[in-house]
Amino acid sequence: MRTFIVIAGLVLAVMATGCSRSDTTNPPAAVTETNLPPQFAFILKNLDVITLEEVTASVGPYQHIGRLLEDGDQVTYEFDLPDGSAVLVTADHPPRAGRNTVHRVRFFKSTNDFKLQPLPN
Repeated sequence: MRTFIVIAGLVLAVMATGCSRSDTTNPPAAVTETNLPPQFAFILKNLDVITLEEVTASVGPYQHIGRLLEDGDQVTYEFDLPDGSAVLVTADHPPRAGRNTVHRVRFFKSTNDFKLQPLPN
């Protein structure tokens, strides 16, 4: 009986090891709200005050607009950078009291690290 328990324990240990995440060399890209490229850093200092229009006046136009599934109904504006990274800015949509206020900004090291869903027509 003890031999059976020892063998069963070893089998379970081997199976548990196989269930662990094997790709530890390439973890998912980190989403960060603090390591923004310098041209976007001013947004963090002015969250909930700055408007999308002020952001585009400073850094240029966004390339895409859509929704991230994890954000629900919030609308996100994608600013693609030359190195393949992107800054996502979430703002009021529709604008409240005539202001499209920015509430969140995130940096992704690759545009492949997120999927914007198109807005319904």
